[in-house]
Amino acid sequence: MGLYICKERDGVKYLGSIFNYYLEMNLLKVHYKADWKIEYLTPMEALYNMAKREDFIRQSTPSARGSDSQVELLTSED
Repeated sequence: MGLYICKERDGVKYLGSIFNYYLEMNLLKVHYKADWKIEYLTPMEALYNMAKREDFIRQSTPSARGSDSQVELLTSED
């Protein structure tokens, strides 16, 4: 669907993308790739949590050992 979402859980920011919309429930389905979680948001929640440019440049993701590591993400503008 093209909109990226950035939400913080337990002090870690997770980047996800919207990949489905359920018209009858007015909900957007978000998939977070770092931890494979799926979440449903209202359109207003999605706009509030829309990822900003800085969310793409530096993204903190949990490592396999459970500690946080910084990962550089490149955008098409770089």
